Amino acid sequence: MPVQISARVDRLIQRLTKLDCNVALFANSHPGRVLAGYWIGSSVEYAQPFLLNAASLGILCFEHDRRDQLAIELWNSAPLELFSNQSSNIAQVYATAIQRRENEGGGTFAA
Repeated sequence: MPVQISARVDRLIQRLTKLDCNVALFANSHPGRVLAGYWIGSSVEYAQPFLLNAASLGILCFEHDRRDQLAIELWNSAPLELFSNQSSNIAQVYATAIQRRENEGGGTFAA
């Protein structure tokens, strides 16, 4: 099964890096973790610690809009509603990440 997931993720990344638009993906935990690891050029074993909770958000991006610099901007982030009533600055960090993505042409998305 890991070999099948790896092959699928490889094909997906090849397709994604050729697109000139934003894409929303939905994945289960294991394929999502492999996607994150492969996105930054790592192996399946390295991707294992990338925890991915249900309904969490992640942003895979190109650093400085350079397609040869794949990066993870946000990972395993809970929806903003979970933090909106807390005094913590977590909600601000989350909102800043979203605003940064939008300012860099990454488009908008609903939390």
